[in-house]
Amino acid sequence: MGLCRGLSSLRTDKKPRKFASAEEKRQYLEYQAWKAELKASLKPSTEKPKPLVIDYSFVRETPHIPSRVDNDPAVTARKESRVYDGERKLLGISLMHKSNLVPVFDEEHAKEIARMRRG
Repeated sequence: MGLCRGLSSLRTDKKPRKFASAEEKRQYLEYQAWKAELKASLKPSTEKPKPLVIDYSFVRETPHIPSRVDNDPAVTARKESRVYDGERKLLGISLMHKSNLVPVFDEEHAKEIARMRRG
């Protein structure tokens, strides 16, 4: 059965907690005080954060490694780009099993893949 508009099956009123002993009640109240203290300590502070100061006055440990800018430690030499030497020529792409695509470089390799697919 669905809920009628404006009515809820959830209880919103809280029953007072029942304790088995005075010691249990004391422990519960201590825990609630600890939670409130922790929550208050975790609130974000209203102070502005201090600006980050980076000291760039240092001596490079590896002067033999070239870099574009000597005084900035975050910038290093450009990586050498890869160039295809033409040793192997890609003929195409084969479907090995389900969606496993495999590059094919010669006819012998293509024949092997074809035999594997047919059993």
